[in-house]
Amino acid sequence: MADEPQTGSEEAKKAAQERMNAALEAQKRGDEIQVDQASLEASEADAHVSGATGDSKDKQDAGDGKTIDQVKVYSPFHVYFDGSATSVSGINLTGPFDILHDHKNFMSLLTPCEVIVRHERGEDRIKIERGVMHVADNKVIIFLDV
Repeated sequence: MADEPQTGSEEAKKAAQERMNAALEAQKRGDEIQVDQASLEASEADAHVSGATGDSKDKQDAGDGKTIDQVKVYSPFHVYFDGSATSVSGINLTGPFDILHDHKNFMSLLTPCEVIVRHERGEDRIKIERGVMHVADNKVIIFLDV
């Protein structure tokens, strides 16, 4: 059993495929979105191997002092965070992830989690039920309750 490759659930694979299709459509429209085929096969075991799970307190210093120019976390009637940050952490169907300075263009649906925005004054923890994250040009936009 230990020799068998581990894969994510069928539901997670289907959702990842839908996100991949949306990203491919965005590319066709001329949006610069990086599509990562490996994320389709990611599983919880992959996240453990890559170190993506667990407490990510060390991520604040991972960007070598560089910051993300703008991070905005908001819903239709409330702005939770608007400013620069050293990192942003969240969870999607493939597992936990972090966004650092100059991250590649990225778009993802967020699952229920606590989005963590680390900045020079500390960190903001924002409990969410769902959201959409868009990363481009060293800016992170998270729109909640969609």
